[in-house]
Amino acid sequence: MHLNASGKVMGVQQVSKGGTSVSIDSKTVLQSAIKCNTSSIILCHNHPGSVAIPSEADVNMATKISHAADCCCVLLWDNIIITNEDYFSFREQSKK
Repeated sequence: MHLNASGKVMGVQQVSKGGTSVSIDSKTVLQSAIKCNTSSIILCHNHPGSVAIPSEADVNMATKISHAADCCCVLLWDNIIITNEDYFSFREQSKK
């Protein structure tokens, strides 16, 4: 999701679709954000089943995209993992 400086959603873009092991390219995410003149982004992906706990790959991807976004003056506002029954928000977890 692309957000403006007020936190209003400016648009939603799907950058990947896949199976059990999907790699997200930070360049693809940031190209889209820059084209939309986005102030911040929210990443969201699903986990099959009911476990919304981030994997090591999820944490590594969020860190990589966050660092790259910082270089482009774009804030990674949150990274949300959803399941059929639950969700996990990196932002909410960091406040605990």
